[in-house]
Formats: sequence, C-alpha cells, structure tokens
Amino acid sequence: MEEVKLAVWKDEYSVGVAELDAQHRRMLEIINRLYQAMQEGKAGSALSSIIEELQAYTTRHFSDEERFLRGCDYPEFDEHANMHHEMAVWTQRLSMFVHGESIDLSYETLAYLKNWWLKHILKEDQNYAAFVRARPDGP
Repeated sequence: MEEVKLAVWKDEYSVGVAELDAQHRRMLEIINRLYQAMQEGKAGSALSSIIEELQAYTTRHFSDEERFLRGCDYPEFDEHANMHHEMAVWTQRLSMFVHGESIDLSYETLAYLKNWWLKHILKEDQNYAAFVRARPDGP
C-alpha cells in the first residue's frame, strides 16, 4: 500500500531551532506511521508499539523544549508547559487504553492528535520562536 501522510512538514512550522524542528518533524512522522498502520488495518502489537513510541517521544520532546524555554527566560513558560502537560497526560491515557483489553483507535482520535500538534507548532511554538528571534543573542 502506498504511504499516505496525514501530516506533512512545512517550512512555516520551523521555530528556528534545529533540534526542536527535528523533533517536531519526528513527531509528525510518528503520527503518519500511526495513520499508515490504521490504513493498513494493523492492530494489536503494531499499533501498540507506535503508541508507546508516541508517548515516549512526546515526553522527551516536551522536556527538551521546556529546558530550552527556561534557558531563554520565556515569559509565557508556565502557560506553554501547562499545554504540554495536558497533551502528555492525553498520550499517557491513550497508551494505557491501547494496553487495555481492546484497541479501538478511531480516526477522530488520530485527527485530534494531528490537529493538536499542528496548532501547537503553528501558534504556541511560533510565539516562543518570535520571542527568541527578538532577543539580542538570537536563537
């Protein structure tokens, strides 16, 4: 089956920090792999493995991004970190659900995940990117 992507990286998503941009790209790749697995009718361990990776990578990315934002004295840090916390809890619940008795991952759940990430990158992450670019020492 030809790979169909649910989320495609665009230059406008860049926050100007290579490590964070790479992590954002990787997150979209994980979402695309999850979508592809669902399209192919995979279930059980195949979906479970991708969900585990999603949950672990979400935790890693948020930790790295928050460390970066603390280092920049980002004034909206608390609000940004709260959004991260809400998504981290959501992905943890998704992971626990998948490890339950049944896997019933809906396309609505996948759409929520994709939309949250794209909106977060385009709005919230672009806010800190603008803040960092405006600093005398830059990104």
